Amino acid sequence: MMNFSLLAQPSIRLIEGAFIYRFTHFIDWNSENKNFNICIYKDKDVFNSLKDRTQGKTVKGLEISILDVSSEPLNKCQMLFLGKAIHQKSQKESFKSIKDNKIFVVSRDKLNPKVSMIRLKVKERKLSFDANKTLMNELDINISSKILRLADEVY
Repeated sequence: MMNFSLLAQPSIRLIEGAFIYRFTHFIDWNSENKNFNICIYKDKDVFNSLKDRTQGKTVKGLEISILDVSSEPLNKCQMLFLGKAIHQKSQKESFKSIKDNKIFVVSRDKLNPKVSMIRLKVKERKLSFDANKTLMNELDINISSKILRLADEVY
């Protein structure tokens, strides 16, 4: 099961990093990149957690790179974690880039609902998630049924 008690863990951000890393193994991308880029938008703790967790690791034969995209374009990303809501001024451009580049988006509950495919949330002191399968289908991103079975809600 992919939920962890927050009482026994040092930081929810470390657990979010673990979830994000595990999701990479259950999602199929058609990518010609040499690296698998996990991009982090405005969350230094999750960035550091993933940087430590993924150092020297690969996913589906691609070396994992962790990029801070708080002030950079998103077109290098295969996966994007939104630690905060995308600023109103750049939402339209960011959302277009996410859809055009078929970027798999993970965010915290209630942040950026138009583009979030996985929404992490704290429920009864445990981190869990909902999955937006409709958006994944729209962008032709395939996710394992194993992950969908673990989701609290699939819509």
